[in-house]
Amino acid sequence: MSAPRRWRRPATSPAAARSWTTAAASRFANSPAFSPKTVPAEADDSSGRRLADNLFRKKHRSILAALLREFGPTRFEAIEDCIQAAMVRALESWTTGPIPANPGGWLYVVARRRLIDRMRRADARLADPPGSEQGEIPRYVLQPLDHDLLRLIYVCAHPDLPARAQLALMLKSLCGLGTAEIATVLLSSPEAVKRMMARARSRIRTDRIPFDLPDTARLDERCDAILGGLYLVFSEGYWSHGNDHVIQRHLCTEAIKLTEVVLRSRGLRDRGRVAALLALMNLQGSRLGARLGENGRLLRLHEQDRSLWDRGMIARGIGLLQLAATSPQRSTYHLQAAIAAHHAIAPDPEATDWVSIRHLYDDLLDMTGSAVVALNRAVATARIDGPQAGLAEIAVIETDPALRSYPLLTAIKADLLEAAGAKGSAVQCYQSAIAATANTVLRVTLQDRLEILRMTE
Repeated sequence: MSAPRRWRRPATSPAAARSWTTAAASRFANSPAFSPKTVPAEADDSSGRRLADNLFRKKHRSILAALLREFGPTRFEAIEDCIQAAMVRALESWTTGPIPANPGGWLYVVARRRLIDRMRRADARLADPPGSEQGEIPRYVLQPLDHDLLRLIYVCAHPDLPARAQLALMLKSLCGLGTAEIATVLLSSPEAVKRMMARARSRIRTDRIPFDLPDTARLDERCDAILGGLYLVFSEGYWSHGNDHVIQRHLCTEAIKLTEVVLRSRGLRDRGRVAALLALMNLQGSRLGARLGENGRLLRLHEQDRSLWDRGMIARGIGLLQLAATSPQRSTYHLQAAIAAHHAIAPDPEATDWVSIRHLYDDLLDMTGSAVVALNRAVATARIDGPQAGLAEIAVIETDPALRSYPLLTAIKADLLEAAGAKGSAVQCYQSAIAATANTVLRVTLQDRLEILRMTE
């Protein structure tokens, strides 16, 4: 099988981006529209969350980290089974009876007792672990410590495990996703995910992978896999592969929290990549509340109500981008965060600095050779030179195999054809995009755009 094609910037494009400098990061920070003084208080949205989202997803990783700390990762699979059993018991008990005052502590005690019972059945000579009868709740279950979460992150992203297995473990152990949800993210089947995770846990057990942090020399080496996994978790939250929704805000929130833990970790020499990724997450996440209209339809960037963008997240993102700019190494996260910052500081769509954005896409294209990046560059070109110029760039890349299953290719092309006045071709593209997407929200959104276009013919 031939290697995927690496796309390059068009020959007429400048040889280097001019927008990525420490001065540029300072310019973002000095933008008057997004001074920290304009940051509103964050809304409390906890009241509308279901119990499973509010508790199981939040407490799963802290309970797992606490039990791994006590019993070791060789019992990883048994610990997760016992946590799952405790959650099933909670649903059964809490549906008909009162919810305990400390639900997370209740889950920990039940899971721990079940694990000890399981260990005793396997070895009758097993001595009682300290506190096994009393069921004390350690402080780090109620408020998990950074280093425990960091250990769990590094276990999930251990280099002895295949990359897809690392991501599956992160989605399960750190974000609390179920097998079916993980299968959707990985474009796989639940059965295949179960087998993959069973093999990964077996590998952790047989290789006796420790619940500990690697030495300083290997922290940076291991960090790439961790950041890649956290980036995918955030991306799944921002643009879900699921059929019934396009946004999963809780995944974005969890990815941000975990990336903050990595940034605070001691011994990490180059924090620039971590800060850049966290900047990207905050800048992109600031738009989550504006991406859907009142009718639940997906809104394009220029259609969004920018007063709904979270100024607090934008301010944090700009600050993190300044921190990332001090790093001697530039990563893809630096470039993507800088692009997101240009969008964030524009008070309206017409004020967006598309020229600088295209320069940044040029550098990103040189770094990745990605067809998806080339597609995004084509959108920037359309904003600068007109829709026909953007369509010309799309014509060069649209046969790339990497774009065959990309849901937005045909939708973007339809949008540019409509802007170019080629309404007949735009109608055909919208029809193709509707037929190709499995996501309900995107499909209904495209159908609405198609109907509006037909009304203007």
